[in-house]
Order: sequence, then C-alpha cells, then structure tokens
Amino acid sequence: MATKEVTIHSIGPFPYDDTVHYALKTTGQVFVGTAPTIANHVVRQADMGVHPKRYAEAFTSVTSVTILGTAHGLATADIIVSIWSAASPRAMVEAGSITVDATTFDVVISFAEAQSGRVVLVG
Repeated sequence: MATKEVTIHSIGPFPYDDTVHYALKTTGQVFVGTAPTIANHVVRQADMGVHPKRYAEAFTSVTSVTILGTAHGLATADIIVSIWSAASPRAMVEAGSITVDATTFDVVISFAEAQSGRVVLVG
C-alpha cells in the first residue's frame, strides 16, 4: 500500500475560500507538522469531496416550524440551524427556541411572533 503525505493548513491567503472549516475523516494516516513545499502537497477539502449536508425550507407567517428528520435526512442530532428572514436583503432571525430530537432528528423552531423566511440546516 502506498503512503500519501497530506498537509492540512487553515491559515491563508489561499486562492480558494478558507473561511469554512470541516472535519477531516480518513481511514489512512495524516501527518501534520511541516509546511508544504510545493503546490501539490496542499489538499483542499473541495478536492477530497468533503462537504456538509444541507437542507433548506421556506416558511410563511408561522410561530413554529417543524422539520421532520425523515424530511431533512441529515441523520444526526448535531445540526446547525440558521434562520433567515424573507426580507431583501435577508437578515438572521432569532428563534425563541430550537430543539432537535436525539432519536428522530426532528427539528422544532419556535418564534415569539409570526415570522416568514427560510431555515437552513447543516449536519
């Protein structure tokens, strides 16, 4: 079996967007400690096909939004929830509460007053 050295680096500048960070999962070995000496020693996450799964859903004039785990398909309770208004430009909306069921992965978002917008789940 061949061994491939991989250097992971998160400090720019790079010719690609380094502001989003993901976890690296591998069944091989990863050696960290030296800076890359040539361009093809750098492996970007986009090159490895590492992308988080996302689900988005619009809602209109509601005080709560329920997204079933079977609908979003993220299969985890470790979900990042972002809520955006329907206004232009969009603004983040603060929820009164957000819960994720640890078994079904259903997400329930509640608001103090009726809201319209879009919820984005990342998991």
